[in-house]
Amino acid sequence: MRLSAALVAGMILGGSLAWAHQPIIIPGTGLGSTIPFYNSQGISTVSNNLKFDGTTLTTTGPLTLTTAASKIIPGATSLSLRNNADSADNLLIANAGDLTVRNGLAVGTPTGGLPGTSKINAVDYQRNGTTIIPTLTQKRGSGGGNYTTTSATYVDVDATNLKLTVTIPTGSKLTVFADVVASNGTTATLGLAIFDGAVVDETLMDFAKPVNTRSQMFVQTVINGDGNSHTVKLQWKVSAGTGILENASATLAPRMAFIMAPSDP
Repeated sequence: MRLSAALVAGMILGGSLAWAHQPIIIPGTGLGSTIPFYNSQGISTVSNNLKFDGTTLTTTGPLTLTTAASKIIPGATSLSLRNNADSADNLLIANAGDLTVRNGLAVGTPTGGLPGTSKINAVDYQRNGTTIIPTLTQKRGSGGGNYTTTSATYVDVDATNLKLTVTIPTGSKLTVFADVVASNGTTATLGLAIFDGAVVDETLMDFAKPVNTRSQMFVQTVINGDGNSHTVKLQWKVSAGTGILENASATLAPRMAFIMAPSDP
């Protein structure tokens, strides 16, 4: 039995196929049977065999869409690209447009703009094995009594509680905020700084009599990611007399906030 190519394509795909020769269908015993396709010479090879068993269309070669603006129309819910065992969705595209990736998503380098040679893990928000989801950490003083210093050079406020050791991935930045309530026993200048291998940002407050006047001090910085570990600490100094930072309780103590997030250069 000989059928036209257009009729065969309409029966199988509801669209159009390009044939090098007019095909011949060798029918099976029923709709549920496998129907192999042969070219007009009656030749069916592994490279050009097309089979349809009533529900599944099988081809041993690539499926090429020749229309410039081609499209695949899925079912009402989703379109899935499955693994070879047909046991998991490697790529699931919902009808509403949501995209679900089973594991890592490799991103190439675009023409212009920022480099994109990385791998994004869809499960734990990682790129090249490093977490890139924004993180927020807070540190605070012990609350066990005021901090004091007489040092004229920068020293740690609290080397245990007011510091953070963290790896800052390349492509991310760490923003650090610190605030304290300070006073001084005499007329002097009190310095507050953020330390990362060296002082990277500081602020100064002049205290004049009457002594023990309280003032709130802030300092902030942004540290660029380089893939290395950083130990960030709060430091301070006083030009004369004794500097005091309020640390009377858990709610009245020096505080530091650390926000790490992906960021453009």
